[in-house]
Amino acid sequence: MSGGHVPPLLSDAYAELAGLLLASETFDDFSQQIAELAARTVPVAATCAITLALDDRVVTVASADALGRLLDEQQYDIDEGPCLEAVRTGQAVSAPDVASESRWDGYPLTVLGHGIGSIYSDPLVVHGRSLGALNMYAHAPNAFAPEVKSLVRALAHLAAAGMAGALKNFDEITLTNRLRRALDTRGVIDQAVGIIIAHQHLTPEEAFGVLRRISQTRNVRLHEVARELVTRASSSPPVPERE
Repeated sequence: MSGGHVPPLLSDAYAELAGLLLASETFDDFSQQIAELAARTVPVAATCAITLALDDRVVTVASADALGRLLDEQQYDIDEGPCLEAVRTGQAVSAPDVASESRWDGYPLTVLGHGIGSIYSDPLVVHGRSLGALNMYAHAPNAFAPEVKSLVRALAHLAAAGMAGALKNFDEITLTNRLRRALDTRGVIDQAVGIIIAHQHLTPEEAFGVLRRISQTRNVRLHEVARELVTRASSSPPVPERE
C-alpha cells in the first residue's frame, strides 16, 4: 500500500461502505454488513467479528458467522485474548501460530479445536480512543502476512470511522439490548464467583479459576456453568438474560 495506490480489494470496500451508510437502517444492520464485508475482503479470513467496548464492558456487535461470534465470546469468558488485548491497548495484536501460543490462559487450545491457526486483531480507534476491535481469524498458521495486516488495518480504520458516525445517527436500541445481555451474563458469573468464595473460602481469582476449569472440562460456556451454580444455590433461578 505504497505510493498512494489503493488496492482493488480496498477500493471496492470503500465503495461498498459508502453504500452501506446510505442503505442500512440500524446500527446492528450496519455493523453486521461491515463484518461480512471484512470477511470477503481479506482472502485468508475464515471468519471475523467486531467487538465494541462500552462502559468498561465488551460485546460482539457483529460477526461474519456463528464461529466468529463464538471465538470472540470465548475470550470474554476468561477475560483474556487477542481481541481484548487490542481493545485495551489500542494496538494491533497478532497470534501468527496459535499452536505455539502461550498467552491468554488456554484460549489458543480452544481456538485450535475450532480449526483456527492464526489470529489478527486490529483496534477500532477514533480520535485516539479505542472503540473496539476488528478480529480476523484464519485456518492456516502465519496467514496474516505484512500486506494482509496492512489490508486489515485499513479496513479497521474504515470500520472505525463508519461505526463512529453510525452510532450518532442510528437508533441504538438493538445495540443497547445486546449490551444489557452482556451485562446480565457478567452479573451471573459474578454471582457464581461469590458463591464459590463463600463455600470454599477462595480468593476471587481462585473462584473464577474453578468456574473456568469446569467450563473447559465440560466444554460448556462459562456463563451457562455459572447459571447452573446460581440456580442450584438459590431457591429461584437467576434473573433471565434479556432478549
